[in-house]
Amino acid sequence: MGLVVAIGIATSFVISAVAVRRAVVEQQRRVASERVVAAEHWFGTTAETLQGSVRDYARWDDTWQFLHGERPGYESDSFTAESWDNLDLDAVLVGRPGALILAGQRRVVGGATQVVPAGPAVLGAMEPLLREPTERVGLVQIEGEPWLYAAEPVTRSDGTGGDASVWVSARRLDAARLEGAEQLAGGALSLFPTTSPPPPPGPGSGQAAVRSLALGPGFEGWSARLVRHETAGPRVWSQLTLVAANTAALGLVVIIAALLLLDKMVFARLARFGEQAARIRGGASDSRLTVAGTDELDELASAVNGLLDADAASQTRLRYDALHDPLTGLANRALLLDRLGAALSRVRRSPDVRAALLFIDLDRMKRINDHLGHAVGDRFIAEVARRLSLQVRGSDTVARLGGDEFAVVLEDVASFDVAVSRARALLAAVRVPLLEAGHSYDLTASVGITVLRPESTEADLLKEADTAMYAAKQAGRDGWSIYDEAMHGRVTQRLATEQALREALKGPNFSVHFQPVVDMASGALLGFEALSRWVDPVRGVIAPDEFIAVAEDGPLIAELDAEVLERALAAFAPWVARLPGLFLCLNHSARRFESPELIPEIASALGRHGLPGSALVLEVTETQFGKSEDRWRDRIETLASLGVRVALDDFGTGYSSLVRLRAVPVAMLKLDRTFVEDLVAGNEAVAVAILQLASALSLPVIGEGVESASAAARLAELGCQYGQGWHFGRPVPAEEAGELVELAAAARSAAS
Repeated sequence: MGLVVAIGIATSFVISAVAVRRAVVEQQRRVASERVVAAEHWFGTTAETLQGSVRDYARWDDTWQFLHGERPGYESDSFTAESWDNLDLDAVLVGRPGALILAGQRRVVGGATQVVPAGPAVLGAMEPLLREPTERVGLVQIEGEPWLYAAEPVTRSDGTGGDASVWVSARRLDAARLEGAEQLAGGALSLFPTTSPPPPPGPGSGQAAVRSLALGPGFEGWSARLVRHETAGPRVWSQLTLVAANTAALGLVVIIAALLLLDKMVFARLARFGEQAARIRGGASDSRLTVAGTDELDELASAVNGLLDADAASQTRLRYDALHDPLTGLANRALLLDRLGAALSRVRRSPDVRAALLFIDLDRMKRINDHLGHAVGDRFIAEVARRLSLQVRGSDTVARLGGDEFAVVLEDVASFDVAVSRARALLAAVRVPLLEAGHSYDLTASVGITVLRPESTEADLLKEADTAMYAAKQAGRDGWSIYDEAMHGRVTQRLATEQALREALKGPNFSVHFQPVVDMASGALLGFEALSRWVDPVRGVIAPDEFIAVAEDGPLIAELDAEVLERALAAFAPWVARLPGLFLCLNHSARRFESPELIPEIASALGRHGLPGSALVLEVTETQFGKSEDRWRDRIETLASLGVRVALDDFGTGYSSLVRLRAVPVAMLKLDRTFVEDLVAGNEAVAVAILQLASALSLPVIGEGVESASAAARLAELGCQYGQGWHFGRPVPAEEAGELVELAAAARSAAS
């Protein structure tokens, strides 16, 4: 009887133990599969990150200009050792088939990064990648190691101007870089060409489990292998052996008592463990083995529960990482599309439900990354994300779409005004200055708004919000815009205007006209103002206000200002020789006035045409001048050291006061035409006040928009020294302006 009972006990124990072991093994298999997926995701994410950094450089006007010989100093400005470290690059090649333009390689010597010319091994492996101007990623083998590369055709920032030029960046996947993937995978990773035999699994405790990884598109010809040394849980089996021995001893000594005790303490519990293990194996991942005390079975249950908890935490983290941005913790594009789709479904079900999508793009974030580094830029992005999250409700969704782009899904919006109000709050939050190393940095954003409609799709809404955001940027940035059906056409038209202007700047359709500036007392010619003119073959005459606004919204303003400066000085130089003392007034955008390239550009142009600095008067608007007084004071003083004078244009319409004019050394004022028109109408108060202010500071004044003899006479009576307007002469081409100079020179000669 005792032997039968002992056999029965052992049999029951073995059956229950096998059930538990099967659950443990199944759990280990599931964890192994999830870790393989995590390692595959690491390879994909790493390739996307490298491709994104390559795209930033390849689709950039500065890079395009450098490859076409128009951007000196590009390598020293944009390709420093710090940028290599920030982007974690080991090699970069730029060029086209048969023309290698840039080839560098990173070396770390004594803890410091050095950028050296690419070695033969790197050139031999990567130079063939320049033959195909397509966007792609892949692996190459260099000196026995795998290198991850990303290639991108070189174009302008707007995607135009592409030729055979290619940008290729590469990152060596050594043991240190693969460590992150190995931690996710819980094993040793190895990369090797498909044509080569795989390396041996390597030493380790337990059985070596070898799994192959799917690397995805772009990695053809390469294989990846994961080796994990797994054990069958020796502690679990030692506990089972101890329980079995104790149980058998008790059964042999006191069979009757053991039967009763084991039925309660072992058999019933093992049966319950078996049932619970079956539920876990069937998919009830939140189920756990019951722990009622501290004996061996309870320790066994605790060990199994610990394994289940670790697996659940790993799954939760994987799900979170798949749906959230790693830098900010915000929702990523995948989660945004899910939330947007859910909101769209609610709008379709009920006409009373309203929702809106906001697309947010930080203005000029690239400048911060270029000047302060991507590490500082990432900190700014994270802080902006925190601020945006504080401005919405818990039911709303804030997402980062990548780079400096964000999106917000506003749920249950009572009215459209609520979406606008929330956009204003988000803009105000972004405007709060950011602090870094004791310095304050201003940041702004542009917001596009669209309303969810039953017939919309997620793709439509994202495109609409992006179009509205672009319109907000076109309107001057730091603002919001609401999508309407006509907006897409306007944005397209503006892009077409920008492209047409870029092409016109180098041709005969773009020209510079000159309007005379005269002495109010004598009528003698003193100078000219250079004015841009553009006649498009299709659209005809394009108003300066239209094409200058388009240029100022992007990098084209630098090209426009430089072209006007060059053409104006080329025409003006011979006139100064005929009429010494003649000056040229030239408008310059506020963005260009703040550029560090302004002073060298002007000094070079003056020297190239043999002109003194006193021949040039730069005009800047009073409104722009009032925004950054200290910075502009330094810039004006530097120009003054070259002899170049600065005039405040449209004076009287902005922020100027006696204190400000004393603080900044401007050399001349231009009285805005509106006050000249008021003067003709009998409203002289403002014009008189401005002229008295200028007299107190000993500043000469040019009256703009003088179109009648009476206006000229009254301005002269009030003390206005110079005049400009149709009464004295319309803007004319350079040839006609030259004739005016000849007449003035002849008159001066006759008078002397």
